[in-house]
Formats: sequence, C-alpha cells, structure tokens
Amino acid sequence: MPDPVAITSVVASGVVAVGALALTWGNGVLHRRHERQTAHDERTWSTRSEGLFAVVGACRSLVDSIDRPGSFGAIDTLDRERGEYESTVHEHIGVSEVGVKVADVADRLHALVPVMEVYGSAEARTAFHALRRMLRDSDHDPNASDRLAAIRRGKTAAVDAKDYRSAATARRLEREVLESARARLTVDLDELRERAVTVIEATRASLETDR
Repeated sequence: MPDPVAITSVVASGVVAVGALALTWGNGVLHRRHERQTAHDERTWSTRSEGLFAVVGACRSLVDSIDRPGSFGAIDTLDRERGEYESTVHEHIGVSEVGVKVADVADRLHALVPVMEVYGSAEARTAFHALRRMLRDSDHDPNASDRLAAIRRGKTAAVDAKDYRSAATARRLEREVLESARARLTVDLDELRERAVTVIEATRASLETDR
C-alpha cells in the first residue's frame, strides 16, 4: 500500500517545482517586456532629441547668416590685397549667404515637420510653423543651395588641379549666386531672425521638460 506521507511529499515537491517554473517564466516575461519598453523609450528619446536638436541647429544657422551681413566691397578690397591666387582659393569670407541659407533652412525644416508635430510642445509647434510660413513667403530661390554647392565642388576640383583660371570663374559664379539669392528675398530679416530665435527657445524648452 502506498505510503501517504511519501505521496504527499512527492506531490508537494511537484507543486513547488511547477510553481517555481511558473514564477521563473512569469519573471522572464516581465523582464523581456521591460527590456522591450526600455529599448522603445530609448529609441523614442533618441529620435526626439536628434530631431529637435536638428531644428535648433537649422534655426541657429539661419540666425548666424542674418547676423553676418557681409560686404562685397570689403571682399573686393581684400581680394586686391591678397592677389589672384589667394583670392581664388579662399571663400567669400564675410559675404552674406542669407539668400541661400533661407532656401536651405526652409528645406531642412520641411523635413523636420513630423518630428516637431510628434515631439514638440504646443508653443514650439506654433513658433515652428510661423517660421516655416515666413520662409515659404520669402520668395527665396529653392535651387540656390544646390547651385552653390555644385559651384564650390567645381572650384575645389579646379584648385586641386591647379587650374586657377577655372577656379576664378567658379568663384565669380559663386558670388553671383550669393548676390542673386540675397537680392531675391522679400522678407524682413529682423523679423525672420526673431522668429528663428523664438523657435530655438521653445524647442530647447521642449527638450528640457523631460530632463
């Protein structure tokens, strides 16, 4: 006849073992769920912070270009002092690139609309879209940035090949693009700067909220 005590002991041991397995499985499920949530939160924060940092960077580049109006006359004087070779290989230091920058920033902010819509505060979104509207209404040349980049690549290649005549031609074209893009703008630069600064401040506040 089976020993009741032995049977009870075996059953109890089995129950304990099953309970331990169930507990281990449950803890594993919770741990994996926690890991997935942590990974999701990290990806979200990375996307959010990188996107909002990009908004700040774009607006800062616009503010900087407005704050550096440049002077073509000053560059002409400097070029005469530096001579043909030095004038060719140097950038147009001090020449305003705001016309090209407006087009560049308009494109950059357009690409960042989803980030701002999802992660920006209400204040940041309002300021962001107000700036985008002003950029859209500025009558900027949407192709100026690409033309300038192509000209500068050609100028660099010409300098590397010691073809200074072609480099000088490229530099003249570079200046023409800058002048044309700047003259085309129909926007109040002081107001544009103010709106860009507002976006920077509101976006920074959005980032600092979750710290």
